[in-house]
Amino acid sequence: MPDLISDVSSLDLALAYRIHRMARRLRVHLVRLLAEHAPEISPEQWFLLFRLHERDGRSQSELTDPVLDDRPNVSRQVAGLIRTGHIERQPDPADGRRFQLFLTDAGRERVEQVLPVIVETRRALFSSVPPDALQTFSDVLATLETELLSSEEPTA
Repeated sequence: MPDLISDVSSLDLALAYRIHRMARRLRVHLVRLLAEHAPEISPEQWFLLFRLHERDGRSQSELTDPVLDDRPNVSRQVAGLIRTGHIERQPDPADGRRFQLFLTDAGRERVEQVLPVIVETRRALFSSVPPDALQTFSDVLATLETELLSSEEPTA
């Protein structure tokens, strides 16, 4: 069995590369799903809509991934979702300097329309993988993410 961490004989065997490649393929898969069922929404916008579906009334900074530091991209995506009528910005009653973002009725309807399609398509995609293997894979990803986050923290 090859050493999946230190074998440098083939990039295709490197786990990090395989994860990267799979992430890109999953993104392309999502792009195709959205093109068919919600052509006005990009994958990044879909993730923002889903976050608001999880909990409406978040601030824009709450939608920014601190690991990716994607503030400018989130700003562009939010502006696009406001323009298409999927979300709206309202003043934060607790802090007049901030705004909260909410799904509009059209945004809520779009999420309710597209979410079942994405869930069913992903379910079919992962159907050949046993549930315990998926759980192990999820646990491994969480462990790796924790390791990477702790290695990036500044030392005192």
